[in-house]
Amino acid sequence: ANVLVVTGNRNREILVGLLESIGHAIVDSLPIYQTDFANVTEAPDLPQYCQYGADAIVFTSSSTALSFVEQEEDLKLENDATKPVLCSFGPETSKTLRENDLEVSLEIENPSVDSMVEALVQKIGNH
Repeated sequence: ANVLVVTGNRNREILVGLLESIGHAIVDSLPIYQTDFANVTEAPDLPQYCQYGADAIVFTSSSTALSFVEQEEDLKLENDATKPVLCSFGPETSKTLRENDLEVSLEIENPSVDSMVEALVQKIGNH
């Protein structure tokens, strides 16, 4: 079978590898979008975040986790700021956070916005 996997520049090649390992597939990968990291120093809410912190930070993908890690120096919280719990949309994102010495406080089983909102309400309540 000929298979085309449409992807982005930061996606993992797990599906391509699995299809190729079967031995009966010719697999091509076509990246149709590119994920670039934003420069957090240009974010208008950065001073407020550093001063006050947050109750939670939600990471939707490994690339968001890596962007956070790469910009941690600019995201330093003041001593009396609220330290956020780190929330992950799934095991791969959690793995990336842990590989970078960040503690995952919440990982949802069903990666959806509704599931994350429900889990956050249960985790942090009415902060």
